[in-house]
Amino acid sequence: MYLSTLLLCFLSFLAFCVALVEYSSPHTLEELRAALSSLRVDGLERLSVPQESQIQLKKTDPFSLCQTACNALSSLKQRVVSFPGTVTFTEQQNRYWSLQQLETSPACRVAPENAADVAMALLVTEYLQCPFAIKGGGHAAFAGASNIERGLTIDLKNLKELDTSPDQTLTKVGSGNRWFDVYNYLERSLLAVVGGRVADIGVGGLTLGGEEVAAYTLTRDED
Repeated sequence: MYLSTLLLCFLSFLAFCVALVEYSSPHTLEELRAALSSLRVDGLERLSVPQESQIQLKKTDPFSLCQTACNALSSLKQRVVSFPGTVTFTEQQNRYWSLQQLETSPACRVAPENAADVAMALLVTEYLQCPFAIKGGGHAAFAGASNIERGLTIDLKNLKELDTSPDQTLTKVGSGNRWFDVYNYLERSLLAVVGGRVADIGVGGLTLGGEEVAAYTLTRDED
């Protein structure tokens, strides 16, 4: 008989936390370029955004520079950005539980492949003051939760890390996972966690906005 402790570490918005901790909000174009350079972002020479003085003139409409933000991110890493009318954009738009979210049309969608991509998106949207939404599992139903009209939607669908430590005491869960991804992964190692009752719910949204999910100690008896 022994205790096997499973600490499920939710990295639901780890990439966002990393971005916010490591990089302060850029207030000037020089600060933006310096922050992006520290991320080793390719294509900085193609970045085209207005000076901070021009941004202030457009503050009456918070969405006025969202298209500029989308174009800037596309110039930096084209494959993670999709625009209305494209196949990729339509496919991502159709992956919502709520009809309200599905019918909401952002200026573009960004699907980060790693934490650096998330930081890149946050830096550009912060500098251009473009409102954004974050989509995990896509189950939220209120306005602005996981999609945003005329803004920029960050889709975490590619951040699906699942990794258990050798001693099986810690499992890292990427923010793009849904609960059935977690349950199926843990079951292969005879592990479990108390999570969402509906397995199609995203891990991030439920953890941060749906219910309190804690770490549990599992008891396993063996002869």
